[in-house]
Amino acid sequence: MDVGAGADRRTVREEFTLNTITSIATVATDRAARYDNQLASHLSRRSVTRWEASTGTGTLEMGDGAAHAEFVSTPQALVFTLSTAPDNADLYEDVIGRAVSHGLESRADSADDD
Repeated sequence: MDVGAGADRRTVREEFTLNTITSIATVATDRAARYDNQLASHLSRRSVTRWEASTGTGTLEMGDGAAHAEFVSTPQALVFTLSTAPDNADLYEDVIGRAVSHGLESRADSADDD
């Protein structure tokens, strides 16, 4: 899952089970809780999203059930777990990765303005 420039900001792991691939990405940021809420709102235009601010967790259902993603905000990072068919993994990793990358860049620009 490509989550933006800088290998020091991300960790990616993929696991395969039967007909499903699980891809896990960890993106370092000190504003995870604020960003997860924004991400859920942004992606809700293309998917069914749920975000629970009290627990810092959320889910995405994309492509009429073709992909399921869970995301968690921690004090140091955003953690995404994507489950989908191997043939769909690149597509949904790209969708999430671009949204994350765009959001982090927007946040960095906003922080520079502070």
